[in-house]
Amino acid sequence: MKKILVALLLALTALLLCAGCANQKYDYANWKSYVFPNEHSFSYPQDWEAATTENGLLYFYTTNENGAKTVMAFQSHVEPADDLFDKQTVEKNAYSDSFQGIASKHSEIGPAVGTACGVDLISANTEEKQLKYLEFNPQPFSDQEIKGGYTYKLFFSENVPDDVFRQIYGSCE
Repeated sequence: MKKILVALLLALTALLLCAGCANQKYDYANWKSYVFPNEHSFSYPQDWEAATTENGLLYFYTTNENGAKTVMAFQSHVEPADDLFDKQTVEKNAYSDSFQGIASKHSEIGPAVGTACGVDLISANTEEKQLKYLEFNPQPFSDQEIKGGYTYKLFFSENVPDDVFRQIYGSCE
């Protein structure tokens, strides 16, 4: 029984190590990089463009051959609401004119120190959706953290395939 348990433990360890190495298989040569003022960065596909809304929120989009923009990722200050009062908070961003946080569905520490990822239940123009996000907090003990540095939260629209999200997630620094 002990031998089986040890073998399973070794197999699990190898699997976890391989999973960590899986992020290294991505080729970012043709990708762009974005660096936040809080010292974090990530890579994103070459065909995405970065812009800001009239209220200064960052977003990424693609443009089709007709010139129509599709929002791929967007910054929000919205957090999931814990009580009814907080659910009244509405934000206008690149994705929605009435963006609201409803509940956190999943959250975990991200690939780099000071990052997190997860899924939030949100409301966008009165339609409920679950969107993946990446959060970038000031690096611990950095000048940005000491000065009360800013946290950036990017939601990823349903237009972003899971494999692209995983590759972006793997590029976080």
